[in-house]
Amino acid sequence: MNRHVILFLLLFVLAGCVTVSRGQVATHKLSDNITGPRELIFLNDSGYETEMSIALSSYGFKVRPIAATNYVKEKEGKNRTVEYKQAGAQYGVSVVTKFVDLCAFTSSDIYDFKITLTDLSKNELVLILEQRGSDGPCTTVEPVFDTLAQAIAQNWQVEQ
Repeated sequence: MNRHVILFLLLFVLAGCVTVSRGQVATHKLSDNITGPRELIFLNDSGYETEMSIALSSYGFKVRPIAATNYVKEKEGKNRTVEYKQAGAQYGVSVVTKFVDLCAFTSSDIYDFKITLTDLSKNELVLILEQRGSDGPCTTVEPVFDTLAQAIAQNWQVEQ
């Protein structure tokens, strides 16, 4: 009896490994004008900034660690001065994840990843990417970071 339970559990775990694979990147391009230097900042703390930074850098992106580095003071009218932080890059990236499943035999997990690219100068979403995959080494599911960085690079127009 115990042997059947153990066999069933083993088959259940292995079936989960085989049936889940890294999904295709779903791309929702909201602007045809994603241009400029390949410089980004992260807009949220997802826990995957290091992995995404490494992947993005392999496609020629510079990831700025600080969202704002300069304070700007502007005089508006006779009696009013406005002070604000200047953005460290034109574009910002947000990474949001939703847990899907465990990876068998590793400490990694499978998530639905959503990446949003925002044009900070216009306060406008310009690109949304979605992909299911692992956050690290997994038995049959590859990590998503390289394919998501590649999708950002493919949608970025290089200025001539």
